[in-house]
This record gives sequence, C-alpha cells and structure tokens, in this order.
Amino acid sequence: MKKRSGFVSNSSSSSFTCPICDETGDTEYDDIVSCNGCDSIFCYTCKDANNLVEHCPVCKLETVSDYDMITYLLKSRSLDRKLIVEEMRAHGNLTNLRKWLRSKE
Repeated sequence: MKKRSGFVSNSSSSSFTCPICDETGDTEYDDIVSCNGCDSIFCYTCKDANNLVEHCPVCKLETVSDYDMITYLLKSRSLDRKLIVEEMRAHGNLTNLRKWLRSKE
C-alpha cells in the first residue's frame, strides 16, 4: 500500500470515491491509501478499519464497482452497449426508465 498525506508535490489532483464507505475526497489534500494490486484508492479511515495492507476488498472481489459489474455483464454475455442504450431510450426519459427499473425489483 502507498500512503499519501496532505499536499503531494508533482502530482495531479483528482477526486475519488472510497469503494468501501462511498465517501468522496481529493487525492491532493486528503489522507489516502492506494492498493498496489488494483490501484484502488481508499480513504485512510477505511484503510485502518479494514486492514487494507493485507486484505484489499477490491482485489478479493468483496467490493465490486458498478463499472466493473457493468463491464463484466456486457462482455460475459456478449451484449451490445449501443443496443442497450437504444432500449433504455425507448422509455422516453430518465423518469420513465427509473420507474420501469423500480417495477422490476
């Protein structure tokens, strides 16, 4: 694990969302820890709480991002993203799409 604290010189700042607690932060100003295995960025609080030095929940697939899940579903089922977007647009607008999604829960 790499630990960064406070201002990091010669680095570009970007925001991040901790995959464990969903807190957002800024890589330039917040205390963060990044996993050497998957390069996920965690807030330092979650690093302490979950012992990320030895057990990264992202590497172990205990925590799966929406991006990874969607990418997996698209590729493992040979789905065409463009066709899916067309199906979603057939609902007319986001409100109707979300209403339809809620009805499938």
